[in-house]
Amino acid sequence: MNLPNFLQKLAPVGVAAIGAIAITGITTAPVQATPGEVSTLEWDDATTNFNQEIKDVFNAGIGNSFDVTFSPLELGGAAASFIATNHFEPFFDTPGLYDIIPGDSTMGTFELVSNVTIAPASGIARAGEFELTNDLKFTFDNDMSGDVSDGDVMATMKAGALFLGEELNSGAVEVNLTGGDWWFYIPEFEDKPAKTIKSRDSVLVFGDLVGDAGGTYGAEGEVVKTPESASMLGVLAFGGLGLAMAKRKQEKK
Repeated sequence: MNLPNFLQKLAPVGVAAIGAIAITGITTAPVQATPGEVSTLEWDDATTNFNQEIKDVFNAGIGNSFDVTFSPLELGGAAASFIATNHFEPFFDTPGLYDIIPGDSTMGTFELVSNVTIAPASGIARAGEFELTNDLKFTFDNDMSGDVSDGDVMATMKAGALFLGEELNSGAVEVNLTGGDWWFYIPEFEDKPAKTIKSRDSVLVFGDLVGDAGGTYGAEGEVVKTPESASMLGVLAFGGLGLAMAKRKQEKK
């Protein structure tokens, strides 16, 4: 997957890049998926403050947890979609803001399940592995009804997903998905039925600087676009033709 530029920047400069997003906004160019092969959805916004909460968990030890609300109502309750291709394209005007409904519904609880020993790394004070203890669901109000309905795209990260949480020497914190996938519900469109598809490549990264301004997050998922039925029939027919030709050759010998 070609990650959005702002996510690529997180590796060398840490969560400070996330803070820059909150201040300056996103100006990166959309990443284009290969038409007809991959469907990509990328979205991002703010979170509630969790900087001190995750540090308290590090101090308390394994078995303790912290909560994060993504796209909270107090900060607008919406997410920005900057990439929406193929399966997702009919439901998003890119770029655009989309309400997450119901308000404050996208809340994740992250439990510390093990401490992580990291080889000497610049800027990292301590780290741990966290497990998502509940399903984390984003419901985008694509039909602008204000209520959850069959016309809304949904992205769900299921309970049990694993994350690497880090406290940086700067005092900032950063959490990255290490094991888990997005499941997308894609509504019916024209003659195409509604479907639920597992992402083949998933991203969820969120971080928080020191202070009470709150954090930010970025998410992305890619699903393989299945061939149209007519195209598949063509493939099957071509394969059958090859088998018939091979059979005739054997009969002539």
